[in-house]
Order: sequence, then structure tokens, then C-alpha cells
Amino acid sequence: MCWISWDKLTLPKSAGSLRFIEIEEFNDALLAKHTWRLLKDPSSLLGQTLLNKYCCYEDLLTVSAPSSASHSWRGILACREIIRKGMGWVVGDGETIKIWREDWLSTEEQARPVGPPTLSSQNLTINELFRRHSTEWNLEKIKLHLP
Repeated sequence: MCWISWDKLTLPKSAGSLRFIEIEEFNDALLAKHTWRLLKDPSSLLGQTLLNKYCCYEDLLTVSAPSSASHSWRGILACREIIRKGMGWVVGDGETIKIWREDWLSTEEQARPVGPPTLSSQNLTINELFRRHSTEWNLEKIKLHLP
């Protein structure tokens, strides 16, 4: 017998409810938190254990689940999309960000240059678009390589 509706039970405590939560959303949030921790601290005990077992040849954001993967690992992989939606680049020195393969153009959305890269610019990194010994953009190089 239900004496109180679910909508009333899930209201905030300040509104007089018991503050029950949506368990699926709560579980997704916890798994996304574990995924973020693995990305930020791969040298932790959990990171060493899981990443050495499942991510030997690929990184966490691109690896696929083997058929022998544990239920926990499959859950972590399922929550990568939550992390991807909120991720962005801090360009820094730009040595590791590939111009044509990474989303680096916007802080609002995932965006990369559009158009086919030339053969000479296929493997360019962002640092090659900076002025020498500076973090200022070299507009001539940008106009040369990007549409």
C-alpha cells in the first residue's frame, strides 16, 4: 500500500521529504566519478589494477570491453559518455593535442577543424600553430593549415 506518492518522497529534505533518490541516476553518477578518478589518477591502486588489466594497448576513453570484463568495468565504460560530454581541453603548450583528431576549438561544445587536412598537416599538433617560444597564435600558420 502506497500512502505517499513517489513525487513527494523525492522532494528535497527542506520541502519535508525523506529525499529518496533515483537509484539509476545515482549509480551512473558514482560510476562516472570512478571513471574520472581513473583518468585523473591512473597511478592509484584502483587505476593500476583496472588500467593494467583492461587498458594495456588503448586509453580509457577508447578501449572496448573484452568478453571477460567484470560487471564493474563494463559499468565504468558505459559512463565514459557522461565524462566525454563534460570534458574539454586546456591547451597548455599544445604538444599532445592533434589539430585534426581532437576536439579543442571550443569550451562550449566539442569542436575540431572541418575539412580534409593536407598531407603535410595531417599530424600537426597545436603547439605548431604558436609563435616560436611563445603561447601566442601564429596567424600566418593558422591561415596556411586551417580552412
